[in-house]
Amino acid sequence: MKKTILTIVLIITVLITIHSQDTPEFILTLEIEDALAKVAEKSAAISLTPNNDLLYNERGMYYNILRMFEEALNDFNTAIRLNPDNGSYYASRGMIYNNTGKFQEAVDDITRAIDLGYNIPRLSVMRGNTFHEVPLVYMRATAYVKLLNYEKAAEDYSYLLIHDSNSRNHENYFFSRAYIFFTLGKYHEAFEDINKAIEYNQRDVRYYFYRGRINDLLNKFQESLADYTKALTIKPGDVDSLYHRSLIYAGLSMPNRALSDINQAFKTAPADMLGKLYGIRGMVYTLKRNVNRALADLNKAINLDPTETVYLNMRAGIYEMLAKKALRISVRDEYLRRAKRDYTAVEELKRTNLD
Repeated sequence: MKKTILTIVLIITVLITIHSQDTPEFILTLEIEDALAKVAEKSAAISLTPNNDLLYNERGMYYNILRMFEEALNDFNTAIRLNPDNGSYYASRGMIYNNTGKFQEAVDDITRAIDLGYNIPRLSVMRGNTFHEVPLVYMRATAYVKLLNYEKAAEDYSYLLIHDSNSRNHENYFFSRAYIFFTLGKYHEAFEDINKAIEYNQRDVRYYFYRGRINDLLNKFQESLADYTKALTIKPGDVDSLYHRSLIYAGLSMPNRALSDINQAFKTAPADMLGKLYGIRGMVYTLKRNVNRALADLNKAINLDPTETVYLNMRAGIYEMLAKKALRISVRDEYLRRAKRDYTAVEELKRTNLD
């Protein structure tokens, strides 16, 4: 009877957790049924031998499958208290910390596990709605990235490229390290790693997009165009690729092509991209000397992101241009007043950023 009640409570808890995270039930059904049975089994065993550290670690792993992270953490804490020299327990707890956003604690525990000679290099972790086996060092690298400790993350990815015998993982390591090098401004190193990732997989839109970004920053604009175009053949309508290709087209004085990309990007752009799209379209209309449309788009961009100084400076420049063409003094003065207002806003934003 007690076992039945425990099972019912666990099912309710799991279903609440799953629905709160929008996880399709069918994907986890098998894991849930197995894990529920195992939790009940381990709980019964613990009641008979309450000082058995291994049982707490095993039950904690099943709690993790059920996404009952607090219960899992309690079990791993107990296992460590009972046997503080077992590296696998720190690895298990580090996994929970990583799952719950406590990344420094995750790094500390994973490092402790490695220092204790934990020789099972893989753990089951959730990616989306399914479980994957990942190396312990990879988990630490992802935690370092979350902590913005990119140098340490790069060291871990380099270690994995040497020591992980599963070459199928190397594609991901090269891309992850390339992203870190990109973030650190090491563009040549990032370029080399992206090319390595592409050797493994020529159908991942991310690789061509980021190589395009790297080529942008290395002033290789024709190569950028080729990469963004390749990304768009893999994923037509990709907003990021359309946006960045439009920037290149605008910079190469090809406004019509830039407008075509921007207008296509508007069709599927998320809300947080709209300000950028209005801003670049306003710039392109300025290049085309379509002042009214340029102002309309820049006004929308500034309303969405009033801290973007590029848009304010461009709008101020348009107001100054209109002031020079104004035939009436009152109209000229109004345009100059608006330009001064925008330039003043830019200076205030610069002072705020310095503070």
